[in-house]
Amino acid sequence: MRLHKIIATATVVITGAVTVIGSGMNAGAESTDTSTPSDTSMPTDTTVAADPVVAASSQFSLPLLGTTLIVDINTDPGGNLVDVALNPADGYTATKLKPNKVQFVNEDGTVQVRVKTKHGQQRIDARAASLADVSGPGVWSGDVFGSGEPTTVNFTVGTTGDGAPDITGVTVASPHEHTIGATDYQSDDDGDASASVKIEFTADGQTRTLRIKAKIDTGHDRKNHDDADEATGETRAKLSIALSKIRGRQIAAGDAIGPHSWTGMLCDGTTATVDYTVTEDGAVSDVAAIPEGAEVKTAQHGATIRFATGERVNIRVKSEGDEMTVGAKTKIRCEASDPSVNTPVDPQADRDERDHDRGDKKSDQGNDRGDKKSDRGDKKSERGDGSRSDKDHEKKDDSGQGHDDKRGD
Repeated sequence: MRLHKIIATATVVITGAVTVIGSGMNAGAESTDTSTPSDTSMPTDTTVAADPVVAASSQFSLPLLGTTLIVDINTDPGGNLVDVALNPADGYTATKLKPNKVQFVNEDGTVQVRVKTKHGQQRIDARAASLADVSGPGVWSGDVFGSGEPTTVNFTVGTTGDGAPDITGVTVASPHEHTIGATDYQSDDDGDASASVKIEFTADGQTRTLRIKAKIDTGHDRKNHDDADEATGETRAKLSIALSKIRGRQIAAGDAIGPHSWTGMLCDGTTATVDYTVTEDGAVSDVAAIPEGAEVKTAQHGATIRFATGERVNIRVKSEGDEMTVGAKTKIRCEASDPSVNTPVDPQADRDERDHDRGDKKSDQGNDRGDKKSDRGDKKSERGDGSRSDKDHEKKDDSGQGHDDKRGD
């Protein structure tokens, strides 16, 4: 049977970023925090800074030090952090403040909370001294596919009989089809151990996964900053919740051929749409874009739509054997500034784009590995759309977002 699939390459929420059919997070549960996040960006001269556009929201409830820490996150259409609010915020200080990363540390330095967005993914890490410090019930809530329908995931972090991390009581309330995977346990001879659970959501030819992981790190592989050859030997615990970017999946034959529609939000908050039709030979026709004034360029197996405000959507079609790949990849590059937070900001807060935390880099690389493999097919397919300038530009800037197309009515 001839199969067709729609591929999405989104960029996200804490996530997520573009409010698109199949991307971003428009609705998340509201925090009980009534404090107003402080705006750390200041207008210069007499210029009045425009209010940032919020395209997506999500909420994390983390078990921490025997209580619950709620983290609310808003992002703009380009996936940059607009604001991050802690509840309760007392005792925390922001020590890193960047458009895609915020880090908080408590008063005695024993707890670190880090929020990060990257290429359609959102991630939060809570580090503490022991597994008991990150044990207890937790919740993630947000709009998985930008449909306006919230999803809530509950879980409990605890210990196994031998003291290793455990994750139990995973429940999901969602309008989307979902599968809760079995808890995966890992350990090594140094005493490091982890437990993780993956929930996969599916809707309209798209998939997205939420991964919850609790880990004990004994420090045998973690180097001391003063002596690169000496392991720290200091035990730490970490709870991570990561939402992947949206990916495509194989769908029934015939769905890739016919009318499709992409819907997203531009940097000024305007809703944009691109309607187009894919023919049986893989050509793209009948391209119509809103708002008016967009530049449309068509090629043999694709089209590029550039809106008057600079945002770009690339439609790509690729046929290989019995499969056809149809995808809409966006480049939404909004002007970014440091996000607002509702805690004090360390005057020496790290705003350098370089990240010196090698452990986090390795962890992010591991989580991104599947996304990079998925992107390879998209990059190859772009070679045939005749848009060399777009491809060259993408090599320089990988902050764009991609989203699955939905078959039109």
